Amino acid sequence: MAAAVVADHRRDGAEKRDFSVACCVNIDIFYGTLRNVFKVGDGVNRIRTGIDYVDYGRSRPPRRALQLVLGAIAISAFGSAWLLHDGASAAADPAVGQTEAVVEAAGGQIASAASAQPEGAAATAVTPSGDDADQLTIPVNAVLNGKAAAQPSTLLAMTHDSSAARAALAQPLVSAQPSAQVAASEAAAIGDADDGGDDGDESPDEDVVSAIAKQIDDKPAAPIHLPKGLKLKSSVVLVVDQKSGDVLAAQNADRVQPIASLTKLMTALVISEAHQPMDEKLEITSADIDRIKHSYSRLQPGMTFTRRELLLLALMSSENRAASALGRHYPGGFQAFVSAMNAKAKSLGMTHTHYHDANGLSSQNVSNAEDLVKLVKAAYQVPLIRDFSTNVQHTVHPGRRSLHYVSSNRLVRARNDWHIGLQKTGFTNEAGHCLVMQATVKGRPLIMVLLDSDGKLTRFADAQRVRRWINSGKAHIASSARGHSASAS
Repeated sequence: MAAAVVADHRRDGAEKRDFSVACCVNIDIFYGTLRNVFKVGDGVNRIRTGIDYVDYGRSRPPRRALQLVLGAIAISAFGSAWLLHDGASAAADPAVGQTEAVVEAAGGQIASAASAQPEGAAATAVTPSGDDADQLTIPVNAVLNGKAAAQPSTLLAMTHDSSAARAALAQPLVSAQPSAQVAASEAAAIGDADDGGDDGDESPDEDVVSAIAKQIDDKPAAPIHLPKGLKLKSSVVLVVDQKSGDVLAAQNADRVQPIASLTKLMTALVISEAHQPMDEKLEITSADIDRIKHSYSRLQPGMTFTRRELLLLALMSSENRAASALGRHYPGGFQAFVSAMNAKAKSLGMTHTHYHDANGLSSQNVSNAEDLVKLVKAAYQVPLIRDFSTNVQHTVHPGRRSLHYVSSNRLVRARNDWHIGLQKTGFTNEAGHCLVMQATVKGRPLIMVLLDSDGKLTRFADAQRVRRWINSGKAHIASSARGHSASAS
């Protein structure tokens, strides 16, 4: 019996020793994994043998994770201490407290101005403490426009001087901005300028308010938007019936802007009226190189072309050096040519147009859509301009070389059912992508002016939209809604 008990005890001891050995092996594997992850321990032996083992005499806990944890705790403690110190400093500064009161009052004023206050009134905020415990008037329109927030130093200075605050901030509230309210605010500004800002709390003179309100009411209305059903992406649009002069669609038609290579239409018109020999040989020189935009051209100095070829390249492919050479060889030189361009514009009634060069590269070549309609009408009367501007392609032979050119207008190059009688494209960064065209749509001769389009293809897409709109039969609605027509020529 005793021998059996001893045997069982020895068996239990053996099982416990086996369990202990298994635990040690698992611990070795665990620490070996940690040593791989955190790069601690004897890396040399691992490299030599390919086996991770633990030398309990030299093993260390993974210190990198512990360092990261302690570092995060230290940063958090430092940040909390800094914030507490900053908050204490702000609380100890009375100027900051007053500024916070001003901003808080302005915020409440924005939330309740529309419902809680009458028109023209301004909210008030009381400084919480200090010698200047007066009421400060804060204009809501200044807060809404971000003026107060944009100048915190000004607010800090004004909180110490309530009279300065009233003079600088006391302005009437402008909500929906009808003419009377805008006039009141402008009159108050005039009064502050005249009096040095001392009478900011006084209401403006009624005569001044009435005068300014009349000026606002008499101001021209915003440009008429496009007719219903016609959505275009060009900034400036004008579509006119060439025969009757009726305006079918208009948007910003009176806006003066650079016109880029649309200038070449006037260049062609002046050249055609000069009656110079069209077969005369003209040479391209360094004077024709673009020094403004540095645009590329295949017409190299020393090449010679006939005047007819240069006019064709200028109208069909918008060749800048071709237009420049035409202007240089005008009787009297380049300056005489530019003067002739401006004189012709004046004779056509283009009162908002000015030309500075022959190719349109300068941003000083400006006009508007209404004047460009007059130019297209005049240029359309010249068969040579109609033919050259609508030519699809042409090859010139300067010496032994051959230069092939195509039209800059995709609608001319494409095989479609467009009936285009005259066209000119243009582009500079200042002018945007531009297009003027004379085209017959649904048996109706039209002049389209599309300026400052979003992208390179937008002007052509807008022309397609105009044609679809005309074909839909809705064009007469825009004409009657516009209420006026352009003079036919």
